[in-house]
Order: sequence, then structure tokens, then C-alpha cells
Amino acid sequence: QTQSQSPQGISGTHRPNGILIMSGTNVKNGKKLSNSIKIEDVAPTILKLFNISIPDKMDGAVILEAFKNRQI
Repeated sequence: QTQSQSPQGISGTHRPNGILIMSGTNVKNGKKLSNSIKIEDVAPTILKLFNISIPDKMDGAVILEAFKNRQI
């Protein structure tokens, strides 16, 4: 756990944990995702949900375990 402080006196803690809330007809209800999910996985997942092509060089992967139909 590391802390940083800006010149204005605002500090923050940087942790690997976070919260992702998803909703939709194909999203599993009450699903707790595995610990292998990374922040880099959020962007490709959102792009896939909106049927937008995912750039080849984009980091991360679609979070398939969150969906009822993994063939989204």
C-alpha cells in the first residue's frame, strides 16, 4: 500500500482492489467476480457490450464470467 500527497495537501491511497457494478439482461445477478479481474479488463468489456471493436493493442480482456451468455 502506497500513499501519495499533492502540493495542495490532498492525499490518496492506491490499492489494487475496486468495485465494478454492471447491469443488463445478459449480466449475472449477484455475481462476485474472481480476483483475476484487472482494471485493464473494464474498457474491453464496455466496448464489447456496445458492439464496438476492441483494438488489437488494447490491454485487458472481456470479463466473460460476468455474463449469462458468454458469447456476447
